[in-house]
Amino acid sequence: MNTLNMTPIKAAVAPAFQSALATFTAHAADAAQPALQRVAAQQIGEGCTLRTDVYAGPHGSGFAVVAMIKIGSRIITRVRQHSPETWRERDWDHKAIQSALDEDYNAQVTEGITVNGITLAAQKDDCDKFTQLIALLREAEELQPDDAAKMEFRASTVSIADIHNTVHQLTVTQARQFIVQYGHARNALWTDFANRRALLK
Repeated sequence: MNTLNMTPIKAAVAPAFQSALATFTAHAADAAQPALQRVAAQQIGEGCTLRTDVYAGPHGSGFAVVAMIKIGSRIITRVRQHSPETWRERDWDHKAIQSALDEDYNAQVTEGITVNGITLAAQKDDCDKFTQLIALLREAEELQPDDAAKMEFRASTVSIADIHNTVHQLTVTQARQFIVQYGHARNALWTDFANRRALLK
């Protein structure tokens, strides 16, 4: 998963900016040479990159330190620049980050949750149905007259359809374990999304 903890990103931008400034100053006479087009390119976090671009504009030469964070299929950038072209400066767009987070979460939910090679639908209604199935299996076992009948019931099979409508036959015991794992995975997906959103506050 992508992480949105901005602290390491912000911490990395400042020294990178100073480093790039020193490099730029040393090469001020030839600031636009190809070798300086990518002064620094390094990973500063999961899904995050830091880049320094040098340019020669109509108002003079300069450079911009660009921090980029990838969320799903979208890339959000923050730019700190050094030159007369102040319009290049750009802070993090938290609304864009929030939108990208929502899109990424919804995309993962739409793809479903995979447990032991079986992918189940993961929308809220689907989760509710699997919760109901667990409850029904528990109640059905409690209705069995004795331990032998309960053991036989746990060995009986139950049908579970995956996200592609392929039906899988599992024993009651296997189905319970499977649905519990599914629930943990679904909860982990939501928790990760909630934690990432909280980092934006």
